[in-house]
Amino acid sequence: MIKRAFITESSLAGLIGQLAESGRRVLGPVRSGNRVMFKEVCSMEEVDIDHIVTTVSPKEALLPRCEEIVRWKNQGKETLMADENNPAVPTVVYGLRPCDARSVEALHAVYTWDTDDGFFLSKYDTTTFITLSCRHCDEHCFCVATGGGPGDTAGSDLLLTALEDGLYLVEIVSEKGQALANEYDSFFTMAHPGVMAGSGAESGHGAAANPGGATQSGATAQSGAEAPSGTTAQSDAEARHGTTAAPSPDQIDKESYLADVEKHFDLDTLRERLEKAFDGPVWEEQSLRCLGCGACAFVCPTCSCFDIQDETYGTTGQRLRCWDTCGLGQFTIHTSGHNPRETQAQRWRQRIMHKFSYGYNRLNITGCVGCGRCSRACPADMNLAEHLIDIAGAK
Repeated sequence: MIKRAFITESSLAGLIGQLAESGRRVLGPVRSGNRVMFKEVCSMEEVDIDHIVTTVSPKEALLPRCEEIVRWKNQGKETLMADENNPAVPTVVYGLRPCDARSVEALHAVYTWDTDDGFFLSKYDTTTFITLSCRHCDEHCFCVATGGGPGDTAGSDLLLTALEDGLYLVEIVSEKGQALANEYDSFFTMAHPGVMAGSGAESGHGAAANPGGATQSGATAQSGAEAPSGTTAQSDAEARHGTTAAPSPDQIDKESYLADVEKHFDLDTLRERLEKAFDGPVWEEQSLRCLGCGACAFVCPTCSCFDIQDETYGTTGQRLRCWDTCGLGQFTIHTSGHNPRETQAQRWRQRIMHKFSYGYNRLNITGCVGCGRCSRACPADMNLAEHLIDIAGAK
């Protein structure tokens, strides 16, 4: 059962600061011009939350764009192998959206499918995801159609939902989330700070590790939390919950604070159509605008394809694993020169079938979380949701 608590905006800033000071790598969304990218941060002042989704997903925390997997050195007739310079660093990813958190489950399924990928798992085991629910969406968002939602908890360790007056509802989803809440329990509270400020009652900080436990007095000063206006909070409580009494975390109607994301198509119907569409004309029609640039895959949170490259420097060398995509013309080319997917229509079909049919049949996952990044990034304005609607509606 998911446990709930509250955290104020100022306490959240304190939490992020202390996480950075603890030696963990803290990644958060940082704005640079018109792009928002996940970068290492030391404080909340660097973090941007005024965006729908980041330009590129936080996938790189678990699956680096290019990572070393082995090194070697030639000495005479011998080749000496060395450990890779690819250590897993304790990491907290803050500010990802629920669609991105849900993509972690898809990646985990792929990289533990027939054998455990040690490079991926070492990073997965040492990474904690603090997700922010979505209060806004745009025309490219279709997470609901793929089985997610703006407040979906899947893949998150802690899920934060912005309420009113700088207050967040915290959902403790996983063991890693519970461990973090236990370690930094003074930043959390079981009582609604805004309403309690108006009533003069204690705020109950430090109870997140033990929801429903005893109140710890004086914890507000420890965490630096500033209580929101009691009048505003009480009015909101009455409007949303029908009472001016302090709502507990479990009494919060989270759905009323979330974005209203339209369900563009039915996923089961889409899968049924795909089963019969392999040799259909839809792939040629939809791929006419595709440039085969791979931008969609490189911003995608669930794309997991990679290439292996060896780089040598005289007597030394390294083997690298780098992102790749089935949308590129050379992805399936054989040494003989034969390419089993020689047209862009075939490559487009593979991309859609992989995400919505093959992955589900083989691993019981949907390889798309409906974040819409591919549609935003496409230089030819190919809108994935529109294409999926066409396929799902085909007779």
